[in-house]
Amino acid sequence: MTPHYPDTSLQNPRASAFTARLYRISAFIAAYFLLTLAFVQLQRPDQPLAQPISHYLAGPYSSWLRMAAYLLGFSFALFGIAVRRTFRSPAGTLVMLLMLVSTLSIIITTRFHAPWPHPEHPVSLFDARLHFSSAVITFICAFMSMIVLTALIWRLEAFRRRRFIFATLNVTVFITLVLDPLLLSLQGGLEKLVTLQMLTWQILMIRYLLLEKRTIDTAFPVSAPATAAAARDSLAQRTFARLRR
Repeated sequence: MTPHYPDTSLQNPRASAFTARLYRISAFIAAYFLLTLAFVQLQRPDQPLAQPISHYLAGPYSSWLRMAAYLLGFSFALFGIAVRRTFRSPAGTLVMLLMLVSTLSIIITTRFHAPWPHPEHPVSLFDARLHFSSAVITFICAFMSMIVLTALIWRLEAFRRRRFIFATLNVTVFITLVLDPLLLSLQGGLEKLVTLQMLTWQILMIRYLLLEKRTIDTAFPVSAPATAAAARDSLAQRTFARLRR
């Protein structure tokens, strides 16, 4: 018979509220980045829609987008930590690690300018290669985290009616990532499209995790060893208090 361990996340509203706060801040920053990117695009008619996002990191309004990109890295970190607090499992840990790698790589991508030089901002070959490599790592790690987290909650009954939208986003992101290096003339537009798809997935996933929190807490209880250890500590404290009386 499988022992039942109480779900301490339901018994600790303070920890639960903190996790929800991490999710909300992460979603807010993701939405802020998309709005900033759209604003900069509208304010830069010299840059067509098919230009890569990297082109906007130099020139007018570049500081706005650069700050939004740094904040997006912070959003990834918050999302990964919140997922780990929600799913105390190897899959939850993997999602957190992937998002932390994405955080580091997007910071490097933003710090080092684009491989396409801007007249006012010359770019060295080292900076260009570092920028390109870290950008690729960001997209790959973010996509892998999407797949892992979607697979983790796929069998939940509450997730059944949302499978189509998340599966569609996963598939379209994969197709866009495959086409991006093949269609060089559309590379920038595809880069913006995959960014929109990924951040939309993140915002929708956060909304789902917050709405179905109790269902998820029941399906993914706190790991048995951690809960058992906490119960033993509590029992030892009560026993010691009785002996002192």
